Amino acid sequence: MSLILAAALALTPMTVFAAETPQSETSVQTMVETETTTNEETEAPETEAPETETPETEAPETEAPETEEATEETKETEMVETTEVPSQTEAADETEAGKDAEAEKDAPAVNSAEPAAAGKGSIKVVKRSYFKPSIIGAGYGVYTDKACTRAVDDLWIGLEGSNYDISHNLAYGTYYVKEFYAPKGYKLDDKTYTVTLNQSNPSATVTSFEPTTEVHGNIKVVRNNYFGENITGTGIGIYRDAACTDAVDDLWIGLWEADSDLSVDLPLGTYYVKEFYTVPGNCTDENVYTITLSKNGDVPTVTTIAPTNKAHGHVKVVKKSTYSLPVTGAGYAVYKDKACTQSMDALWIGLEGDDADVSCDLPAGTYYVKEFSAPDGYDLDPTVHTVTVKNGQTATVTSNEPLNASTAVLLKPDGTYYTHAKVGDTFPSVASVDYNVLGWSKTKHDVFTPDTIKSSGKNIVQAVGDYNVEEDTIKTGGAYYMVAFKERTDSYTTEVSVPKDNTVVYFVGDSRIEHVYDFLARDGVLSLEGHNDGKPLDGKIEFVKKSGEGIVWFQNTGLAELKTKLKAHKGKNNVIIFNWGVNDAASAANSAKYSSFFQSTASQLKSIDRNCKLYFANVFPVSAATLDAHDGRHKVNLVNIKNMNTIIDGICKNGSYTKINLYDYLKQYGLFWAKKPSSINSDKWMYDGIHQSPTSSLRIYEYCLEQTGSKSSDTLEVTLSAN
Repeated sequence: MSLILAAALALTPMTVFAAETPQSETSVQTMVETETTTNEETEAPETEAPETETPETEAPETEAPETEEATEETKETEMVETTEVPSQTEAADETEAGKDAEAEKDAPAVNSAEPAAAGKGSIKVVKRSYFKPSIIGAGYGVYTDKACTRAVDDLWIGLEGSNYDISHNLAYGTYYVKEFYAPKGYKLDDKTYTVTLNQSNPSATVTSFEPTTEVHGNIKVVRNNYFGENITGTGIGIYRDAACTDAVDDLWIGLWEADSDLSVDLPLGTYYVKEFYTVPGNCTDENVYTITLSKNGDVPTVTTIAPTNKAHGHVKVVKKSTYSLPVTGAGYAVYKDKACTQSMDALWIGLEGDDADVSCDLPAGTYYVKEFSAPDGYDLDPTVHTVTVKNGQTATVTSNEPLNASTAVLLKPDGTYYTHAKVGDTFPSVASVDYNVLGWSKTKHDVFTPDTIKSSGKNIVQAVGDYNVEEDTIKTGGAYYMVAFKERTDSYTTEVSVPKDNTVVYFVGDSRIEHVYDFLARDGVLSLEGHNDGKPLDGKIEFVKKSGEGIVWFQNTGLAELKTKLKAHKGKNNVIIFNWGVNDAASAANSAKYSSFFQSTASQLKSIDRNCKLYFANVFPVSAATLDAHDGRHKVNLVNIKNMNTIIDGICKNGSYTKINLYDYLKQYGLFWAKKPSSINSDKWMYDGIHQSPTSSLRIYEYCLEQTGSKSSDTLEVTLSAN
């Protein structure tokens, strides 16, 4: 064997991972052992690959996938015809001229005086890689000792084939093969391969997986069988395409472990795994398994199941939940023994439908099923389920999942699942579509409407209790139902109250007050600003308002406007209702000004009309999720609003103002949102989560007149526009 590295040999990836067929009439399993090099002097016991009998008749339908190595012989022939391999003398001259100095230095010294034994054999070393760097030039030593110090030959990949070299005329005995030089782009294969040559095994092939310095992963295939059939020798192909025509590697069960094999280093990407050769006594697994190598070092496992013709059946586990909480991910094992120590198969709920999974083929008999992994929100089901499998049948086990005590299941009004949370979390906000979610209650109830509240004689709180709102902390586990409210969204005729004679009611505030003004003006009972068209409510209802503003605008502009209107109605029963705060609630700086400013405001207004009555309607809720979906810019939430209402409570305690508790009133009688063009989706009209609908505006107007004692028995007919 020449010790010189041949040049100009093309790289052809090798994909067949099987021992070379002995050159004798009887097919013999090559004994090749792989072990990690250590400094221990004691040899590990030889572990032969399981011996499989080659069928006497060919199995044309189950041939190994044709990979690059399948054409190796043709390629070698072409290379012989086109590439002149140098003689040993010529190669020596070439070595002197340009052989890699590092490879020359690392090559082992060959002991040519090694004693011969009867019979000669050969060792072929095959190098495998699917990466771009060339594997030509990898150097391997053949040694007589496990410490790899006494070399009898050195092989250079590329001398006898594009990805191999052969050591000839080796005396029968045990040899050790190890790489001593790795080409650029690769790391040394640190394994030591033990090879025994004898009369029944005169030649052997060592296949070396070249560790790459490039990003890569490996695929491990495990073959399962519970019927006692021999699965060693099953062929599994790894392909680049889903049709399984472009093979990159073929694995043989039993080469890596008794029931598995491991691929060579593979570039990251998606691969397809399918069985191409089935050991007699088993049926072929026809499934194609898709596997993705997504990061460097990935070693995902594909587990294939060996179907059988023997008496068999299946176990199906169905998972049930009291509140329809998803059970996907629950893990169950099928055991041989009641103590649940001898597992036959693992089932994962969700693989066969949302709430089930089915086992592989199992021999007919009795089995035991127990949960070993509970999904989020549940405790393990401790029950051991006994099941009998009959030939051709699927035995079903139904497991009821116990809810974890710290889990809160949040349900829609009809009881179907919405989401789940933990004790200590806060109740979520829900974006309004068909109805507005006011909060969460332990009591299940249909969606509330103004008509159902009126007909039942009970408001929402009376019907379901004092429910939790968004941002409240969940204190106990169990089921909670949405408290949902919906109004009419079409145009309809109704009545609006008129203030008492000689009474003027002032509404002072932001865009929410502006919505009360809009419904009165649009329905023709109040003149538009700057006009006096003789509408029924002219001179009885006044507005001081500014959309998007708060205390700063009112302090600089709005207060003067209010004083002017108040002076114009001096001598009448003036009732002033403030509703500020939603735009200031998220601003600590602005909210801190409220107490002192509104005390000063009260004094200024009383100086104009000492008999005027001052009221402060607190801030009613928002829907943070609806607001966010519509606008995405508002930061106010119910925590901010509750803090602002605490400030308003303080303002009202000193006696200058009387509180109108709009927050609790709308919690009891419902609140629905206005539809407006979305700031995010400009072509869509969406509920905005902060401004009330025309019907809710009417309800706010009526409640304020009632709470201030300003409502007369007179009413006006109005047509509320569609929302």
